[in-house]
Amino acid sequence: MFPTESPPKRKALAYAIPVLVILAPALGGSTALWAKAIMAIATGLLFILLPPERTLRPLHIIALVILALALTAFLPANWFGYPPWRTDLAKLGAQLPWTISSQPWLTFESICLLAIGLGWAYYLVVADWDSDLREAAVATFCIGILVLAASMSIAFALQKRVPFWPVVGGFGFFQNRNETGNVFALGGIMIYAVGMQRWQEGRRNWWIWLISVCLVFWALIINSSRAGIVLFFAGTLAWHLWWLSTSKKKRLPALLLIALVLLGGVLAWNGSAVLGRFTRETADFFSLSRNGRLAIYRDSFEFLKQSPGLGIGLGNFRSLFSSQRHFFISTTESIHPESDWFWVTIEMGLPVLLLLLAGVVIWLRGCLPFRAGTHRRIRVAAMICGLLFVFHGFLDVPGHRLGALWPALFLCSIGISPQLKFDQSRTIQFLFRVVGAVFIVFGLWWIASVFDLKTPPTTSTEDRLLEELELANNTGNYERAVRLADSGLAIAPLNWPFYYQRGLASAALYHPRPEAERDFAIARYLLPIWPDLALKEGLIWLNVGEEDLAFSVWEESIRRWPANAAELYDQIFGAVRGNVELRDRWRQLGHIDVQCLLILLRHSQHLEFELELERLFSKDPNLGSLSAAELTTLFETWFDQGDQLALAETLMRHPEWQKLAWQQLANALANYGDYHPAYDTAHQFVQRPRLPEINSDDSTEVLIQRSRASGNIDNDGIAVVVSEMKLEDFDSALSNLKNFATNAKVPASVYFLESEVWARKGEWQKAWAAMVKYQNAIHK
Repeated sequence: MFPTESPPKRKALAYAIPVLVILAPALGGSTALWAKAIMAIATGLLFILLPPERTLRPLHIIALVILALALTAFLPANWFGYPPWRTDLAKLGAQLPWTISSQPWLTFESICLLAIGLGWAYYLVVADWDSDLREAAVATFCIGILVLAASMSIAFALQKRVPFWPVVGGFGFFQNRNETGNVFALGGIMIYAVGMQRWQEGRRNWWIWLISVCLVFWALIINSSRAGIVLFFAGTLAWHLWWLSTSKKKRLPALLLIALVLLGGVLAWNGSAVLGRFTRETADFFSLSRNGRLAIYRDSFEFLKQSPGLGIGLGNFRSLFSSQRHFFISTTESIHPESDWFWVTIEMGLPVLLLLLAGVVIWLRGCLPFRAGTHRRIRVAAMICGLLFVFHGFLDVPGHRLGALWPALFLCSIGISPQLKFDQSRTIQFLFRVVGAVFIVFGLWWIASVFDLKTPPTTSTEDRLLEELELANNTGNYERAVRLADSGLAIAPLNWPFYYQRGLASAALYHPRPEAERDFAIARYLLPIWPDLALKEGLIWLNVGEEDLAFSVWEESIRRWPANAAELYDQIFGAVRGNVELRDRWRQLGHIDVQCLLILLRHSQHLEFELELERLFSKDPNLGSLSAAELTTLFETWFDQGDQLALAETLMRHPEWQKLAWQQLANALANYGDYHPAYDTAHQFVQRPRLPEINSDDSTEVLIQRSRASGNIDNDGIAVVVSEMKLEDFDSALSNLKNFATNAKVPASVYFLESEVWARKGEWQKAWAAMVKYQNAIHK
């Protein structure tokens, strides 16, 4: 790859490549458009200054075909039939372009980024890494990882954010801590392999590399990413097992296990937050009911079936996926499908998935064999890193982030065997110089867009228009808001905020009602499961005097998404509570869903509560439609808002409900002076304290002496009272309990035993009062 006639430049670029690799995560993960522009320009300059001299025909073909398939997003959509989502939007009145991609400008930007990624991957694969260059490049990369880890550790210690890095709890360079963990895990594996190789070679500085792994590991702890911890340990263990299987001397691999155990000890000692995430969240990960990721995968698969051949076009997933979710029900917007492979397939189609997998297979075969004298220890570690990156792509999206992809591709190139045969080509030099110039143009275009110069639109243009649009609506400049929304929708016709903001401005300007209705309907289609969107639309209609339309929107949202019905219904009450007429309509809205009915009961006045409760029992006498949690809420509300005597009578007739509402039953009975049944109810269901066991040989006198000697109320003092109660010496027991109650810290069991003593004496009011003290004590 590097011209033999200029060794100094060749050596310099052996360091320049890993520096560029480290720059990608250092620029905040290169997720912002300005950072992508810098990476595009830097990559383009590298291609121009030092183009490759070798080619690998299979990868050459794969890269070109993938790029060609990405460009099919600009073909006419009617050639392939319309997917259901496109038909739905057309019926609602959305004006979409004629291409497969509904947002061609955003797709074009994504294709440019794809081209840069494919070019960088190909450039690294055909790199001519001889032994010296490979070692220098890997060492430079590892030093860069250590600089990132040190920067993050210092930022954490000072509680200061590194410039260009997002504001996240783990102080990482990505918003998503798993992507930060991915970079550190792969870098840590390489540092570990370098240190162990130098140990085997007998170099003096081997221990510096090995100790420096602790810095990377500390960064993983700060980042608190389970994925990063798993990838690091899986990679180092895999490398260790390979070393164990190929090493003639088994003592060194055994010593390595000690180092791994020490690192695990660091995690256990300092990584309590990480361990907490493992214990709390790992069980949820394997639960079909609690793991939202599995529901997202299921929704993604169903979405893929709508356009399996050519996909929906790059850059369109986030805009459409929320409208296609049926299994992952959440008020949050899904920006990606939690998988690189799902994301690529949905946007580009199944053929691209197969081509990428073929590329992985070709790369993997190119790493073999691992013969002695080919830096095989480093190459094996690099290959393991590449495989871990591919695997992580099934569970997250590091492959869609330049800051994670650039390091992974670099390590993949390091793993390739020097014995792999390449074709020499001078044409490839010219092509890469042209490609490099094109990449620089891309970067300059993006930078110009960031600075709001007159350029073709980008995601930066889209974001800026949306900010200006929201400002125009907030300041009452509705005419300008409509114009800005039109400009935004010309770039991103699937961006729901543009529709919502235009609908708001149209309603405020009293434009024909169908215009605002159309925009609001499209916005609700694109983001249907966000209660706040439906709430705000309804409030807009109320403000312009369209009460029927407001309640129609709210009713539709409650019926369509019952999982969010209670939240929306509760929010509506806050908006209409001061208007008698609107409040009456709100009450009628609460009959749609039983969850809404519970909120209705909670906010009802006494007479309203009785009417709604009677209506509920007339429809469902046994309340079979309510879950245990809903029944609990109903009885709590009934006790606070309704007739407590009627509640007590109802619960007495339904013993099966008393386990859920025994506190309300007991309190209601006590409020009406029925202390005996109130005490019996509480005594039956309340959590009882652990009382000390008394040996048959221990007399009361012995227990009293022991208690005086120890001064321990929790055990010895309570044991005296228990003994006195067995002997039915209730007066002595009460005397001791009263003495115990004067202490600064009174055990809850004191009040429980006091209630039992009063109950045995038939003093039910006092027994109930002591029981109330006990309940308050255990709930502190």
